[in-house]
Amino acid sequence: MSGNLVDPLRNIAEGELGALGFSFGLCFVFMLLLGASVDRNALQCDAMISEKLSLTKLVFLGGLYISCLSAILSSTLGTSRVVQGIANEGLFPQMSKLLIEESSPTRESHRATVLVTAFAIILLLLGDLNQIAILSSLPFLFTYATVNYAYVSLSMSDDLEVLNNECAAENDNKQQTSYGTVQDGAAIYSSHGQQRKSLDALFAQTTEGINSLRQENVQKAWYQHCINRYVSFGAAIIHILVATFVHRWFALLHFIAFAALYFYLGERVQHPQIKAIKIFFFC
Repeated sequence: MSGNLVDPLRNIAEGELGALGFSFGLCFVFMLLLGASVDRNALQCDAMISEKLSLTKLVFLGGLYISCLSAILSSTLGTSRVVQGIANEGLFPQMSKLLIEESSPTRESHRATVLVTAFAIILLLLGDLNQIAILSSLPFLFTYATVNYAYVSLSMSDDLEVLNNECAAENDNKQQTSYGTVQDGAAIYSSHGQQRKSLDALFAQTTEGINSLRQENVQKAWYQHCINRYVSFGAAIIHILVATFVHRWFALLHFIAFAALYFYLGERVQHPQIKAIKIFFFC
């Protein structure tokens, strides 16, 4: 879905923060109104207390039905797009053979939608809402933990790359100092301009890499001062702990599945940045 955005790197972050802020404010006001209107026993035992307090009961129920239907459709279509995107990347050859199809005018994947819908119907046929809640909540928790750890690993690998560039520049500087001298220590360069030209040619590749990293950080968004790798690492640990509290054995199975997926993608995706992240994982 990010391919439909003008600037995915900025739009996704601002959209997520805006949605979280709006949802939190709406739910907080809703809780305050319910807490100030009825007693504690009614909030705990009556699931339809909101409908009873509403002035327009039919409109309230209609809005509740439309919001649930909208969430279902967005989850179904969004998941199918994600599955289709994975198939298009060729990360899983068997999935690619099954799901790759010619793009429709609406850019929707019909095969992936049918697959996701069939999987959802199978879960509904299980009939146990508690088991379905566990199966649906644990993947989200581990996905959040993986995203948080991915940011930590990416930040550390970026620092490692900058450190390697600095070490390479220092080593090249040492080699340049010793090269071109005679036994009595006299330099072979006849002028300062020739020496400067040689140094620029020597450090061209290193300077280009450092400048590219700096240019990526020129335009900083207003929320970047709130981003911290240690907070993300703590959030990843908290998500895993919460998953173990939900169901320890299902959490263990999800952890093994995510770890296997991590190592599989590390071997499948041939990209220097992915390799750097994978190396940091073992450090």
